[in-house]
Amino acid sequence: MDVSKSVPLHIFLVEDDEFDRMAFHRSFKKAGIPHRITECAYANKAFELLRMDASQFDIVVSDYKMPGMNGLELCRKLIEIKISLPIVMLTGTGSEQLAVEALKAGVDDYVVKDPYQGYLELLPIVIPEAVKKHTDALARKRAEKSLRESEEKYRSLITNIPDVTWTSDSQGDTTFVSQNIETIYGYTPKEIYKEGKHLWLDRIHPEDVENVTKAFETLFEKGISFDIEYRIKKKDGKWLWAHNRSIATYEKDGILYADGVFADITERKLADEKLKKSEKLLRDAQHIGSLGHWDWNIDGDTLFWSEEVYRIFGVPPDYFQPSVEAFEGMIHPEDLEEFLDKRDFILRVQKNADIEHRIIRPDGDIRHVVERTEFKLDDEGNVRQVIGIIQDITERKLMDEFHKIALKNLQATEENLHIHIEELRTSNDELLRIQKQLEASHQNYVDLYDFAPVGYFTISASGIILKANITGTFMLGVERSRLIGNPFALFINRDDQKIYHTHIIQLNATQGKQTCEFRLVTKDKSQFHAQIESISLSDENGNLDRIRSVITDITKRKQAEEALQKAHDELERRVDERTAKLQKSETKYRQLIKNIPDIVYKGYKDGSVEFFNGNIELLTGYGSDEFNSKKIKWFDIIVQEHVEVVKECFIQALKTDKFYNREYKIKTKTGDTRWLRDRGYIVCDNDGEIEYVSGAFIDITRTKNLQEQLVRSERLAATGQLAASVAHEINSPLQGITAYLYSIEQSHKHNKELIEDLDLIKVGFERIRDTVQNLLDFNRPGLETKQSVNLNRIITTTASLIQSHLKKQKVKINLNLSPELPEIFGSYQHLGQVFLNLINNAAESIAEIPRPVSERVERLSCRGLVTLVSHYKKDLIIVKVSDTGHGISENDMAHIFDPFYTKKKTKGMGIGLSVCYDIINDHNGTITAENSPEGGAVFIITLPIE
Repeated sequence: MDVSKSVPLHIFLVEDDEFDRMAFHRSFKKAGIPHRITECAYANKAFELLRMDASQFDIVVSDYKMPGMNGLELCRKLIEIKISLPIVMLTGTGSEQLAVEALKAGVDDYVVKDPYQGYLELLPIVIPEAVKKHTDALARKRAEKSLRESEEKYRSLITNIPDVTWTSDSQGDTTFVSQNIETIYGYTPKEIYKEGKHLWLDRIHPEDVENVTKAFETLFEKGISFDIEYRIKKKDGKWLWAHNRSIATYEKDGILYADGVFADITERKLADEKLKKSEKLLRDAQHIGSLGHWDWNIDGDTLFWSEEVYRIFGVPPDYFQPSVEAFEGMIHPEDLEEFLDKRDFILRVQKNADIEHRIIRPDGDIRHVVERTEFKLDDEGNVRQVIGIIQDITERKLMDEFHKIALKNLQATEENLHIHIEELRTSNDELLRIQKQLEASHQNYVDLYDFAPVGYFTISASGIILKANITGTFMLGVERSRLIGNPFALFINRDDQKIYHTHIIQLNATQGKQTCEFRLVTKDKSQFHAQIESISLSDENGNLDRIRSVITDITKRKQAEEALQKAHDELERRVDERTAKLQKSETKYRQLIKNIPDIVYKGYKDGSVEFFNGNIELLTGYGSDEFNSKKIKWFDIIVQEHVEVVKECFIQALKTDKFYNREYKIKTKTGDTRWLRDRGYIVCDNDGEIEYVSGAFIDITRTKNLQEQLVRSERLAATGQLAASVAHEINSPLQGITAYLYSIEQSHKHNKELIEDLDLIKVGFERIRDTVQNLLDFNRPGLETKQSVNLNRIITTTASLIQSHLKKQKVKINLNLSPELPEIFGSYQHLGQVFLNLINNAAESIAEIPRPVSERVERLSCRGLVTLVSHYKKDLIIVKVSDTGHGISENDMAHIFDPFYTKKKTKGMGIGLSVCYDIINDHNGTITAENSPEGGAVFIITLPIE
């Protein structure tokens, strides 16, 4: 419970002694704690009142010894009926056995009513603390209950979701898997736990093992989550497709774990396979029928082509972007106007119709196509999308032309036969005329065949050229008479023979159209790239009889592809060269940054730091990752009194040349302070806004300490000279006064009252003499004869001398001295004075803080502890004097060894630590002070072993 809040603390006090009740009221009133006290003099009555309504009170405070039922019985009965209030027992007996019994019974705390132990001051501390602990305990119980309920909900969720949740360690063993794994996989969780990773990894499909293993290794080694699909054999031997994804990794008891979700996607995979087969059948059907489909989105003016449309137009899908403009640009100029008129008419009347037109491929080949459309309308009846099909009907057109010519000739012949049948029988000349007409008709077909823009070849099943058009002979540079009868493979580049052989095998196997590319060799040994499209013709028995092939010269396209590849390779080479130069430059830069003594940084105006080159953790205790993640900013570790100085220096740099050079102190993670010299530059953008700051700093703590020691030494020297001068001025009149007092004493030996007064005056003068001698010794502490001394003996003797004084102040002294400490050369008396001063100062510091209240049954019997530890390292003896006092403030730390500097209001001249500093310095040693993280001050003395 927070006593600082305005809500008063409601105490139910069970106390039969009226004086103790009044004292209880006064103690809370004096402490200034908002409170309200309900009194009851008898335990029986208190029990009945609390049983009826205990909710209005915050705590029950009961005396032990009362008439009738005692306080312990009352507490037991309250706990028995589960009154949820903290209980504090008051007892005047001071029996520890009674205290233990009360605590065992369930009492939250107890206080001994000892006025000499300050129990009234203790009550306002113990009672609110007991309320707070009890409240915290209830909150913890509620939190634990909530956690248990949350865990039950989580277990229910895990049990009821269709997917399987799992936890695995870095060895591959499953440490948790949800119960529904048995439904999917066939194995129970117990079987999986027992068999370990073998029941899982060993049943993965051989083709998927490497992928799964690599995914798990990357997860635990680099923390990269995976999302993979693979096949695994179920308990019944059937294969299932699994979709497995990891969620998170974490470490527990030194072992890495990962959580994830596992799902059965077998049905989805089977559906995907069916869809792929269906799509392949569609593509094959479109290819066989030279039929493609397209989709024109009018609003977005985008055009989609299927794979067969690209083939019909003779353009590669990877290098051609279909659009309405590009499509119209490939329509034969003679057909373009008619096509646009028909298309506009169809869009206007929204009626499906066929459009036939010619296209010109990039290689100059002219193809006849027919298109059929279908409309998609929006809610207002406007055309927003047009879909359609396009079919290559070039071969059909050629055949139609041939049929038309043949039909026309046939019709003319039939007419002539009917009209002149008698004449033909009798007129040989008329027969010759008709024969010439037929030959002319045949010649038309031959011309169409011979002068096509592609080469036509008919090849036997054994690979012999049976027929070729003129274009084909021109391609190979061989006369038709010498071409026919030769193997077609004779004109194929030797390195490409295997391609053609595979082409024939596939053609024979599929009985469908096949296409491939290879190089052909002409008569003059030159070569060109060709594309061949072939269909097979079978005899009456279904065996391969001959092959008809169409050959297209694609040399220009190949040259363009090779030029593009060459340019790509050249670009990659240049990129590799540039990358190598950058890596070399970066390596030099990193080596330079790594080897300079300063710590280089890059940060921002809000105090966040992005980069440190050195091990910043050795200096500040904070790792680079803590700064990078912005868990801590640089301004957070600058000591408070230096923050404004640092910011002001930054502002001044912005007004001038953007350079700054500043010195300030930081506070490390362990609580130590360090001095830094920070030099850097502010980088701004074109608008003058700060982008970042870049600079370097170096630890100058040692330099600052040396400067402070030098200043302190000069101050001590000046103060010593002043002390010697003051002591001399006091000694002179003091000697005269002492001589005069001696004379008066000799003259009045029989006046006892006067002699007693003179003795008192002499005591005062002796104190003045001792003070003057201290001032002289302060200036010259090394005058005492030095000898070989044992530092442990000096410490032990000094502790024994001051033991009784410390006991009165209830301060314990603890010695932890190394038995192997070597002797040093020094002054026994002066070194003893050093430890006496340090122990006295520690005891006074402990006495200034309130007496601590222990939560344990056995309370502390002292206010604090002074600890002296000695050991040696190499050629130095090190002594640490620590206490459990209030420590040294940041402002006092820089002045504690200054002469006459003191915070004591009623006693002390402030030269004790100055004398200690001078004595240790005279012994060629050092004395420093710091605050302990646990509280209190620590003085560290180092003395050389000579």
